[in-house]
Amino acid sequence: MSGRSKTGGGRGSSRKPGGQSGRKSGGKAAGKPGGRATARAGGGKSSGRGTAARAGARGAAPTGKPGGRIKPGHKTRSGAKARSGNKAHPSPAPRKSGGRAAAQQGGAQFIDSVVDADAVPEGPPEFAFVGRSNVGKSSLLNALSKHGSLARTSKTPGRTQRVNLFDVPLRGGMVLRFADLPGYGHAKVPGAIRKSFGPMIEGYLLQRRSILAVCVLVDARRDPDDDAINFVLWLQENEIRVELVVTKLDKVPKTQHFNVLERLRKAHMMRRRPWATSTLSGDGVDELREHMRRLAVAAR
Repeated sequence: MSGRSKTGGGRGSSRKPGGQSGRKSGGKAAGKPGGRATARAGGGKSSGRGTAARAGARGAAPTGKPGGRIKPGHKTRSGAKARSGNKAHPSPAPRKSGGRAAAQQGGAQFIDSVVDADAVPEGPPEFAFVGRSNVGKSSLLNALSKHGSLARTSKTPGRTQRVNLFDVPLRGGMVLRFADLPGYGHAKVPGAIRKSFGPMIEGYLLQRRSILAVCVLVDARRDPDDDAINFVLWLQENEIRVELVVTKLDKVPKTQHFNVLERLRKAHMMRRRPWATSTLSGDGVDELREHMRRLAVAAR
């Protein structure tokens, strides 16, 4: 009985001084003054968890958690409150593009869309572009003007139903005017409008004195077209300079380029070799633009 009494040296008495109560005084209880005090002094293993470590963490992340997210309403060291959601990092408003504003940004600009040559006064040296629907006319105009969206490109043939005029600046301060004429052939437009293309195009070309040449576009993959051949003959009869431009040459193997160009030249009864272009690779575009510039200089 004496061994189990609270005042004896039995099991119960040994726990209080050296057991749990001992650990409380020498373990956690002792660790508080010893651990954090050591951390403040710069020593001991618990310095990373001490006040100095937490102060450094707070300096790196305002939340008190390194790498943590800023909580809404939390005050940073500068005194400003952090905002939640996308408002913390607002993105700039998108710029408006397209239409005439976009054309003016690139230097080239849209002038007007007409059906009568008298609707627009004579201006800079002019080059007209005509070809079968879906021949790549709009893509070539964009490439020549160095503007990706100057002329409207569409998967629907026959979208151009008026004469669209663009002014394109070149090096040295020179400006050329491009006339985008309606496409002929398989234009998916009403028959009455399609029949009016011929008189409108012919009337425009015969009345415009500032036109230096007409670029007749033909697809490198297609056989010679009767409409294009007859149109070239009509231009030659009216003493209008013709520039035969072959488009989409990248769709033809390089080994066949020479034969394709020769076949189209002979079919259209041209003395000069056609201009070989590809808006995808850029081949021939710079050469054609430079040729136009030289014609404009010679016409001064």
